[in-house]
This record gives sequence, structure tokens and C-alpha cells, in this order.
Amino acid sequence: MKNLLLIVLLLLLFISCNKENNETLDYRDKFIGDYRCNKTGNYHCGDSTYYYGTTEIVTITKANDSLINILDAILKINTNGNFGGGLYPDSAYHGFEGYFINDSIFFNTYQGGLGCFTSLNYKGKKI
Repeated sequence: MKNLLLIVLLLLLFISCNKENNETLDYRDKFIGDYRCNKTGNYHCGDSTYYYGTTEIVTITKANDSLINILDAILKINTNGNFGGGLYPDSAYHGFEGYFINDSIFFNTYQGGLGCFTSLNYKGKKI
């Protein structure tokens, strides 16, 4: 009888209920951070065209529900890491679209209109 009681007590000691994880994971967390990006593109106005080719640190932060802040734009992002898209995804841009793959980011922006515009491409890796 003592052995049975000892076995039951040991079982109760080593077996416990799983604790519930009350934290809700935010799918945007894996995309948030700083990225070292190669920025290429051009600015065109009238007969003049200027070309970009530089490195820039781009910071991604969360904004409201299902939104991210990138450069000066607030854009919708889905669980697959695609963001922006469509015409005027943000009031400052005619076009802003991109995606994340693993620890990398790829996106392009378009600002301006008739006559003068800036078109930029970014490719970066999380730092």
C-alpha cells in the first residue's frame, strides 16, 4: 500500500496541466526592424533625369491593426508579408508595393505625376 501511495504521489508530482499561453502573437513581429537596403531608381522632370544608386537603412514599425510604417507611409500588410499595392496605397505615393522573404525586403515606390516623378526600388536584408 505504501508503494502504491508513493507511486501515485510521484506521478502527481511529475505530471501537471499545460499552462495556457494567453499571449496573442502578432504576425507583423517577424517583419519589424531595420533593413540595410540598396536603393536604385530615377527622378525625371521635363528633359532632366537623375539616377539613384545608394544604400539606406529602412526601419519597419507596426502601426494600428494589420498596418506597418515604412519610410513615411502606413501600409496594409498580410500574413504572407505582402504590403501596399494598388493606386494610392498611401496619400504620399501613387504606388508603393513590396514583400518580405525570410530576412529580406523588396519594394518599389512611385511619387509624382505628369511631367515630374520619382521611381525607386529597394532591396534589403535585416540587420
